[in-house]
Amino acid sequence: MTNQEQYQAFCQTPSLFVNQEITAYPSFSTNISDTEISDSELQYSPFGKRMEQFLVIYFEQSDRYEVIAHGLQINKEKITLGELDFLVRNTSENSITHIELVTKFYVYDPTEKEEINRWIGPNKKDSLVQKLDKLQKKQLPLLFNPYTKVELQKFGIEPKTVEQQLCFKAQLYIPYQFETKLIEPIVNIDCITGFWIRLEQLHRPEFQDAKFNIPIKNDWYCRPNKETEWEELSSLSTKIDELHKMKKSPLVWINKRGSIFEKCFIVWW
Repeated sequence: MTNQEQYQAFCQTPSLFVNQEITAYPSFSTNISDTEISDSELQYSPFGKRMEQFLVIYFEQSDRYEVIAHGLQINKEKITLGELDFLVRNTSENSITHIELVTKFYVYDPTEKEEINRWIGPNKKDSLVQKLDKLQKKQLPLLFNPYTKVELQKFGIEPKTVEQQLCFKAQLYIPYQFETKLIEPIVNIDCITGFWIRLEQLHRPEFQDAKFNIPIKNDWYCRPNKETEWEELSSLSTKIDELHKMKKSPLVWINKRGSIFEKCFIVWW
């Protein structure tokens, strides 16, 4: 996919939370942007950094926000305590906001007892609960650290005047043929993008004539289309077997009859 397609997909990915019941922090959402980005404008970078670059571009093209600092490192002598993702000024309100950007993919495991525990990383290495705990105990409180105050004073900012918001963009994947209505609405169900499945399930009749693609991670927010390079299940299975041996669950795009495009994680566990 092009930088333009990746950027548009980033902007269109909704916030995971629609209220403050879970996080206690307001959500920051991006609108659909018509900003044009050339393929030469951005150098290659890992997914997380690429999404940060897209949010910088979003702010730069906005007539409402002005970036004061991005990736502001907070140090205690030679020890890095963390960083503030974004400090922005709302020019229409003349207010300052600290925005933490989170970009995640979660699959739903209905075998967990508590609903909040059911959203986990595709590789079972992280979870929504773990991320929320880190945000609420480490990343967001960093704003009020004494060493942060020293850095903010360079911009003439007092921490107590700064609002905090979460730009928590996520795509959610539920078990294949699972009833969405069974999911408790603690998250934004508009984030549900596809399903997860095990490799042997791809041999079901509905997938027999399908074509497949394993996109690079920078394309994960994007929607597949017929221009994508597709392959047969036989060659896909070989690649997935190798990834599963490394306990990696790949995201796979599915093309059914050239007109139906789906996204799924094929989990190793």
